[in-house]
Amino acid sequence: MTNQLNCISCGNAIAAEDVNLQNLVAKCRQCNAVFSFMPQNASTASFLEYKDPLEQTLTEDFLRRPDDGREVEMPSSVMMERDFGELRFTIPWRKTRRWGFFLLFTIIWNGILTPFIVVGIATGSWEILLFTSIHTIVGVSFLLYTLGLIFNKTSIVVTSQGVDIKNGPIPIPFNPNRFMAVRDIQQLFVEEYVPSKTNGQPDYTYAVTALTRSHERQRLVGGFSQPGHALYLEQEIENFLNIKNKAIPRV
Repeated sequence: MTNQLNCISCGNAIAAEDVNLQNLVAKCRQCNAVFSFMPQNASTASFLEYKDPLEQTLTEDFLRRPDDGREVEMPSSVMMERDFGELRFTIPWRKTRRWGFFLLFTIIWNGILTPFIVVGIATGSWEILLFTSIHTIVGVSFLLYTLGLIFNKTSIVVTSQGVDIKNGPIPIPFNPNRFMAVRDIQQLFVEEYVPSKTNGQPDYTYAVTALTRSHERQRLVGGFSQPGHALYLEQEIENFLNIKNKAIPRV
């Protein structure tokens, strides 16, 4: 016998891959609602005592850390060191970002394009090279971006002066190195956004964003495929800088 789980907000059927049986939570792709559910034969009392450790409100676009004293565990893909008044993180992109699609697309695109370029160079046919120039630029761009997703790392150094973020070794657009002074940081929070879609489904991505004392929102580091990475960074940086965890309302 099979049971179908439906969204408590819009009634849409929930896909199996959007159900977390360990934490008894599910996410609706239709309306983005995150809700708890009670499995068959579970007692009502035990269900009512349950709290989602990565609780997300249905009307906000940010994720909140547990406010009952529990801490977000360090993901295995994040390396942290603490000494001499510094907090350092090293985060490999290949373990925290989606890169499978880009690798496949890059191989197919450049695989189709390469024979034309080889023929154009071998025969001295500049018409072929000119015709494929735009496609070549696209292919090289995707190649560099894919190599960045596989080989790049994000280095975060937190001191009493500020948060220093560096990405490399391959420079990737929209992932700049940045420094934010502690005096400018009012609060850190995790936001969820959708930079792209795969097969018509949104690719939910997570970032650590700073609310400045001038009430601006500046994204510090993003691109995480799982919320736990961003929540852990927010937690550790706020603890190190003695910033009290607070909810940030949606703009």
